[in-house]
Amino acid sequence: MASTPYTDISARERREFPRYLLDHDLTVPVRIGSEKQSCRLDDISLGGACLTFEETPNPRVPEVIFESVEHGRFSAEKCWQAGQKLGVRFDFSEEALAFVTEHLRAA
Repeated sequence: MASTPYTDISARERREFPRYLLDHDLTVPVRIGSEKQSCRLDDISLGGACLTFEETPNPRVPEVIFESVEHGRFSAEKCWQAGQKLGVRFDFSEEALAFVTEHLRAA
């Protein structure tokens, strides 16, 4: 069952793609700097995602590296950080698009 896109009024003008809230807990492995961590994928769109970490990530690290057996490795630019939450922007690499496609189908 596909969920409806989620946007708030303040973000609507800045976002090129609609975001979809994930109604189930989905933890994904990532690398921030030299640290491997897991984070929860809160919402996702073709252009990016919101991630929540158990521990506050280093605010000076400019990107998050996603590493997956199914989709390979790809990076996402950190756009914002508020404590344990990060907003990232995906590139349009084949690996990133495969990751997004799989998780949009599950949204």
